[in-house]
Amino acid sequence: MNSVAEALNFHSQIFGHGSTDSWKEIYPAWAQLFLAEGVSGTILQQAVQAVFKRTVQPRWPSEHLQALREEIHAVRSCESARREIAVTNAAVCRYCRDTGFVLDLPHLCQIEDNEWTHLTRGFAPYFTSVICDQCLIGRSKPREIPDNRRLATLTEYQLRNPNWRQQVRKYLDRRRAKSDAWAASTIHDSEDPKMINRKMIAKRLIERLGLPATEGDKHGEEIVSGSAPDGE
Repeated sequence: MNSVAEALNFHSQIFGHGSTDSWKEIYPAWAQLFLAEGVSGTILQQAVQAVFKRTVQPRWPSEHLQALREEIHAVRSCESARREIAVTNAAVCRYCRDTGFVLDLPHLCQIEDNEWTHLTRGFAPYFTSVICDQCLIGRSKPREIPDNRRLATLTEYQLRNPNWRQQVRKYLDRRRAKSDAWAASTIHDSEDPKMINRKMIAKRLIERLGLPATEGDKHGEEIVSGSAPDGE
């Protein structure tokens, strides 16, 4: 790893300041400044290289210092983003499964007094989707959509419907119960229900009625588990 002094020596060489008396006094002061600001030699070396590659290079010491600070900030921001991506990629987001969107939430037009009218009054269910602002992938998604509309974030959504987890859980429980009832009705009388594997029942139901696979149920169970985000 390069030291700050080595990085500044590299700066003096590529910009030709090594033999100038005024610069000989400037470099030690810069070294103390960068050390006080916690700048490592490696980051400073990258900043020096970036300044040297600029189309318009600085001329005066103050311009050089400003350019170095700009490039140091850019290097640090890039490293921070890489670390955040690495942390995010270490585990799949439990809300969006790294798609950036939380799908199939109860539509707000059916929420009355924090209750979903599909469950309380038997209305046909309406669903909506929101941007998952709980992970880096979701936060990078554009919020603007066609027709000058704007997608809400999960944080914004749950401010208006804080009970969405309980609602989705109850919806999934009801759908699973209906699926089990339909599946049980397809079993021949000669078969012993206790010997029928649950997965076989689900498979028969899917084949007979053309229903989608239950992956959505599994996803729903995952996103409704745990405590709600604090809206940060």
